[in-house]
Amino acid sequence: MEYETTVEIQAHPELVWRVLMDIVAWPKWTDSVTWLARVEDKPLAEGSEVQIKQPKLKAAVWTVSALVPAQSFTWTNSGAGVTTEVDHELVPTASGTTVTLRVRQSGALAGISGLIGGSATRRSIDMQAAGLLAHCESELTI
Repeated sequence: MEYETTVEIQAHPELVWRVLMDIVAWPKWTDSVTWLARVEDKPLAEGSEVQIKQPKLKAAVWTVSALVPAQSFTWTNSGAGVTTEVDHELVPTASGTTVTLRVRQSGALAGISGLIGGSATRRSIDMQAAGLLAHCESELTI
C-alpha cells in the first residue's frame, strides 16, 4: 500500500518544521495520534526512536530512518510481516510551504494489512495533514 497527500500551508517552512519537530505536541493539533514520546531525550536525528500511540492501536516504536534538517524526515516501523514508512517533506513556496505526507507499506503481509487497515491509514494521514495546516495557519502565520 502507498498513499500520499499534499497541503499548501501559508506559513514559513521554518515554522512548519518547528511544529513537526515538536513531536510531543502533535496531539494538540492532530487527532491522528494520542501521544508521542521520544525514547531518548535528544533532538530527532537518524536512528532516533519515538514511541507513538494512535487511536485504536497499541503504542509502537518508530525509528527515524532519514532526516534532512528543515526539509524532510522519514520514520519506520516493522512488525508482523509489514514494514511501514512515513515521509514528511517540506518544500518552500512563494506563499509558504508545501507539505507532502506519504505512507508506504511493504513486506509479506502488506497486502492484507492494506486491505484491512488501509482506509484507517489514509484517514490518519489526511487528518495529520489537515491538522498541521490548520495549526500552522492559525497560530504560526508568516
